[in-house]
Amino acid sequence: MFRIIKSKGFTIVELLVVLAIISIISLAILSLFQFILKSFDKEYKKLVSQLEFNSALELLRVDLNHAGYGIAKDLDINVLDWDSLNKILIIRSSINITNRKTRGWLFIDCRNNIFNVKIDDREEKLSNQDLVFTDINRNFIANGKYGNCPDSFIMIAFPLDTNYTLCNGQYCYEIKYRFIESKDNTCEPGNYSLVRSVNDGNGEIIINCVRNPQIDIDYTNKKIYISMDVLEIKDKNNPIWQNVKLTVKPMNW
Repeated sequence: MFRIIKSKGFTIVELLVVLAIISIISLAILSLFQFILKSFDKEYKKLVSQLEFNSALELLRVDLNHAGYGIAKDLDINVLDWDSLNKILIIRSSINITNRKTRGWLFIDCRNNIFNVKIDDREEKLSNQDLVFTDINRNFIANGKYGNCPDSFIMIAFPLDTNYTLCNGQYCYEIKYRFIESKDNTCEPGNYSLVRSVNDGNGEIIINCVRNPQIDIDYTNKKIYISMDVLEIKDKNNPIWQNVKLTVKPMNW
């Protein structure tokens, strides 16, 4: 004979208890996942913000290092100026570091009235390019063109691209760093945005949420000191400010 064994199933109460336990565990896992995701997003935004800030600060440092690059010494040009009223820092140079067509120099022998290039250190070796010519002591000779000798000398020439201006007679760029009122809603009232522009261009914001900008130019020792507070963590409940201090002695001043 066969014996029939009856299996006992789960009751509705037991199923409800199991479902409740699974729901609690699922909610806990979901909450943990959301916490991890939120923390990751916060750290990611902090990292991106820090990278952008470091890039902007390095751009400022490089611009300052090249203040006076290609600027003739005998023309008595201020390579750095700080307008404390309008909060504008002006850097004068023959190089716009963000435009590779302006980077480099040439060593030219024009003693026989032939444009004889001995060294061409330009990043982009363009023909018919605008140049600033100086002698080897960096005294101004002329503004001119590649291929044309402005005089019968051994010369140094500095390349330029479009939209340059005049600095007391010679071609140059005026790199401007302007502290303007910030319109970013993550900044506090009274904060600034730091804008970099070339000559009369509108420029672009490179650092947001800046306060207490202070700039001092030591014309005797040819150094510039910059100090400002930058909002590192944009948390309305717990904002974290980073004090930035920069001291630069331009190479060509």
